Amino acid sequence: MSSPSTSIPPPAPYSRIYDYAGDRVENLEAYQPGGYFPADIGTTVHGSRYHIVHKLGFGTYSTVWLAKDTISSRLVALKFLRADADPARHEAESRILRLLRPHPCVLELIDEFDVDSANGSHRCLVTEPLGPSLATVKYETPDNCLPQRLTRTVAAQSIAGVAYLHARGVVHGGTFPSPVSLLKHLLILTYLDLHIGNILLALPNLASWSLEQLYSTLGDPDTDRITRNDGLPVTSSAPKFSVRRPDPRALAKLATGTIRIVDFGEAFLEREAPIGRCLQTAVLVAAPEVLFDSRSEVGKGADVWALGCALVEVFGDGRMVQSFFADREEVITDLVKILGGMPRRWAGGEREGTGTGLGERVKWLQVEEWERVVVERMVEGMVKWEPRERVTAAEVESMVPEAWRE
Repeated sequence: MSSPSTSIPPPAPYSRIYDYAGDRVENLEAYQPGGYFPADIGTTVHGSRYHIVHKLGFGTYSTVWLAKDTISSRLVALKFLRADADPARHEAESRILRLLRPHPCVLELIDEFDVDSANGSHRCLVTEPLGPSLATVKYETPDNCLPQRLTRTVAAQSIAGVAYLHARGVVHGGTFPSPVSLLKHLLILTYLDLHIGNILLALPNLASWSLEQLYSTLGDPDTDRITRNDGLPVTSSAPKFSVRRPDPRALAKLATGTIRIVDFGEAFLEREAPIGRCLQTAVLVAAPEVLFDSRSEVGKGADVWALGCALVEVFGDGRMVQSFFADREEVITDLVKILGGMPRRWAGGEREGTGTGLGERVKWLQVEEWERVVVERMVEGMVKWEPRERVTAAEVESMVPEAWRE
């Protein structure tokens, strides 16, 4: 007698609890235990000291809100981490920010505390309020170019900021972007590695704006009531309303080119180089020692490499390294085209290549001819296979033309 067949039901299809809210709103599915802090406009935290008045942005691991500090009467930014965020990561970030005394090109930490919600306990970092990232402005502009009135100052200050970090013994590091954010050209992940997604525009005197000035400039918060697709009531794990971040192009019009380097969650002191852990870095700006997980060689040189990639993005309409889906093998192949044969110790042997140089990558930069020569000379010294052969951030700073500092 044959044994009775057993029928295995097909897996239930994935169904969204909430409708997709657009690319100016965080993933609402992350409002669940372990996920985002459920903030609404009007929410108060930390003994009612901070009163949320607007949205600034979001990333894979956090949402960022504009709040009124009822003690100082100034505006601040509240960065709420997901409840399941790695404690070591946010402890490292706050430790590094405390170490870095106030500097005009580096994010300033004002306060930090924990806040509970239905989703768990969330770390909140209180910092100065800032505008959008360079990446958000660049890749939401039709020609994929930053406003030319900003690029010189942005480049000079980015270089100065990295030189300052290195003078303090800090290596910035970074995190991998999610696949979705890569397909969106890094628009969703506000806080990313040392590249233009982690360089934010400062808005003049934003901290001292009145609420009337804030709303007349940014407009009222753009909200939609959140509903569930199954018709059930929204639980306390989610906010009552989704809030779109402000239009970055509108905010960029207020900027003067002053920047801050942000997101120190993967930063480390050079004397504590991450020998025992993998430095997580976005593939498109990853130095070779990071791509090949050569941990003993990871240090300030990896930041210098990433900064060189960032300079090409700041002045141009694309990236230095070409790979639409940020595929590691494509990136390595493209680097061989630019730099020539790879050192033998990586990838089990040498990859052949003559190396065409950076000429084609800087050919279309939106700069005057003399500046093109300056940028090419800078970047050529920054993107070398061997970390020890790269120029230092201080040496790059010494190459900055006076015209960029004005």
